[in-house]
Amino acid sequence: MSGQPDGSKGPLDGLRVIDWTMWQFGPVSTMMLADMGAEVIKVESLDGDHGRSVGRSVGLDSTLPNGASAFFEGLNRQKLGIAVNLKTPEGVEIMYKLAVKSDIFVENFRKGVAERLSLGYE
Repeated sequence: MSGQPDGSKGPLDGLRVIDWTMWQFGPVSTMMLADMGAEVIKVESLDGDHGRSVGRSVGLDSTLPNGASAFFEGLNRQKLGIAVNLKTPEGVEIMYKLAVKSDIFVENFRKGVAERLSLGYE
């Protein structure tokens, strides 16, 4: 991934970020890291991030010609993505393997959600 429009590497080149966020604030923060050259891996549930339907859910059509949500695509530009079922031991193991090989882990869920899925700080 390139952090710069001209293809040059950004100041965060070489940094790997796990993005387990939804809605706006988390995705915006990791979008900025990606814009600066970090490799950002967006983790979603098998059902997809709820941000994929923003607009349609309130009667606004922000759908791009390919059917994607402009809101979701904008916040997740330059990111890699993976869908994982974190309610299974296999899904949690995938997340552990990603986290071990990453420099930053970002999540923005209510207190206790990450811990309940064995993905808390400890």
